[in-house]
Amino acid sequence: YISMTNLSEADVQRIIAMHISPLNVSIHTTNPDLRSRMLGNPRGGESLEYLRRFAQAGLKIMGQIVVCPGWNDGEELERTLEDLAAMHPSIAHVALAPVGLTRYREGLEPLRPVDREKARQIIGVVDKAREKCLKTYGQSFFYAADEFYLIAGWPLPGEEYYNGYPQLENGVGMLRLLGTEVRQAVAERDGDDRKLSVTVATGRLAAPYIAGCMDVIREKYPNITSEVIAIKNNFFGEKITVSGLITGQDLIEQLSGRKLGDRLLIPCNMLRSGEDVFLDDITITELSEKLGKEIIVVDPGGADLVSAVLDPVEHKKQIRRQMYEQTSSCNSGKA
Repeated sequence: YISMTNLSEADVQRIIAMHISPLNVSIHTTNPDLRSRMLGNPRGGESLEYLRRFAQAGLKIMGQIVVCPGWNDGEELERTLEDLAAMHPSIAHVALAPVGLTRYREGLEPLRPVDREKARQIIGVVDKAREKCLKTYGQSFFYAADEFYLIAGWPLPGEEYYNGYPQLENGVGMLRLLGTEVRQAVAERDGDDRKLSVTVATGRLAAPYIAGCMDVIREKYPNITSEVIAIKNNFFGEKITVSGLITGQDLIEQLSGRKLGDRLLIPCNMLRSGEDVFLDDITITELSEKLGKEIIVVDPGGADLVSAVLDPVEHKKQIRRQMYEQTSSCNSGKA
């Protein structure tokens, strides 16, 4: 995603002339003054004009809004969504994600996380904008990321909400799709009475949903036992609750000495893209040696989760992919 603050006039003209599309743009707000403050860059507001020019030129724009309570939520968010809707169809899809805050924020702008009440308010704003777009344009193109629903304590929307999952890699619908794929993968199997114990280590936010997926597997494999361990993020801070920012040292600290069953599963987004290394430079091999347990890295997708639980370990072909789970603004500077 680009903020457009480093684009020159020549860059803008070239993008339009070459019709470079789609463009992934971090928008955050359409209020020029507020955007400058949030990005800590005086060009933050000025560059919004580029967005309008791209829209007028017919370029397809995939937008992202990181919602920071007290900054770009409430009336500001309503205004932003209204402004973006007016740029449709060039504004194709916009994902909204909650700001993530690490403990490394000394000297930075004070921000507060999205709590349950705020998550519900934000979902309400998005739903209102979606309904208006549906009436005006015949489709809805604003999406609240899964995190908002998990924080709100509300069920995830049905699949029709996601319109084919155009913002999947931005954390929109990832868990809904996972649940659907798990059910499909289990339905394709006969089931049996095998006995197996499985441990899944994941982030605190998604842990209850992953536990639900394990329950689905047990519908055909009743003798499989499982434990989903929600890892507390001591490295980046307890406010970080997603699996994509869990480090090897937190896994070692919180899993050591525990009964981990026959196999231990972790999601691949804990690892650096294309590598078997966590964010703190600990490798999968080192983690396995520390825990005395072979680690199965689960690729995104429900079928791979089912396979990781049921199929022989030596038949597993692991694929390392970087998948979005929480916005990169977790180390936010000025909002």
